[in-house]
Amino acid sequence: MLKNFFPCLLAILLGGFFSGGCTDADPPLPQGVVALVNGEPISLRLVQAMQDTRSVGMGSQAPSVKLLQSQYGRALSTLIVHALVMQELEKLQLSVSNMETAEVENSLRGDYPADEFEKMLTEEYIDVELWRELLRRSLSMKTFEDKVLRPSLAVPLAEVDAYYSAYSKEFHLPERVTLLQVDGPDKSVVEQTRAAWPTTPPSPSDALNVQRYTIRCDSIPKDWNKALQNLRPGQATPVRENGGEFRFIILEALHPARALSVAEAYPIIEKLLLEEKMGDAFAAWLEQALSTAAIRISAHLLPEPHESLSPAR
Repeated sequence: MLKNFFPCLLAILLGGFFSGGCTDADPPLPQGVVALVNGEPISLRLVQAMQDTRSVGMGSQAPSVKLLQSQYGRALSTLIVHALVMQELEKLQLSVSNMETAEVENSLRGDYPADEFEKMLTEEYIDVELWRELLRRSLSMKTFEDKVLRPSLAVPLAEVDAYYSAYSKEFHLPERVTLLQVDGPDKSVVEQTRAAWPTTPPSPSDALNVQRYTIRCDSIPKDWNKALQNLRPGQATPVRENGGEFRFIILEALHPARALSVAEAYPIIEKLLLEEKMGDAFAAWLEQALSTAAIRISAHLLPEPHESLSPAR
């Protein structure tokens, strides 16, 4: 939700920055620092790390100087918002602790084999300590949403009803099917599983991959559609080879088209309206925070139209 503010945020920040009347009398920024937010430094290395994490998998073609300036400016604007949010959380005694950050880090590392996490960061030239700082900042943004913005917001039932009435067509479910796809490398195992259906439902194992899908009828892949068109719920296709694996598909259920009731649509609508309200609440908070913040930005990250002005160095 909050990420929607970042593309235009640098212009807002710079507008507020210059309206503050920065002059050449300002002392230079410390070495390696590209911005100060209420006296808190943001280093060039952190901006680079932020940009590197956004550029993972985008290819190795060298960008232009103008594009780099724009990308780094966007990364810096994000980090400035992080700083303002984290300063607010500190005032409210809601700062994200080192323990909380470590717990999330350990969870993320659990998705990688041994040493692969550090290897991934190294290949992308991302320092692990800087990555850890970016993680802490991301968690701070989530904490701000959950503990500062969300408790102050409510979605009255009347607003839900009004939204449902205005957009009732969006809550129409088309005809769908629930399918069970069973795959395995050993044809005999797959055929035995197929023969045991429906007395013995298939279950995942080292020899079998079992996946359940509920999809729209008009979205069924062509190779599935032909095999399923003559089946009734509870029936299964024959076992066929598919890319070195053997597969059969069970048609578990047919779901006719229908409209969601207000009660069924309520959690969906509530989430949509809450996101909109949080966006408005964050915009109002950010405007107030920027109006009182002391922010200085390095000249190297200012867009060209402002180069004739006298920014902080």
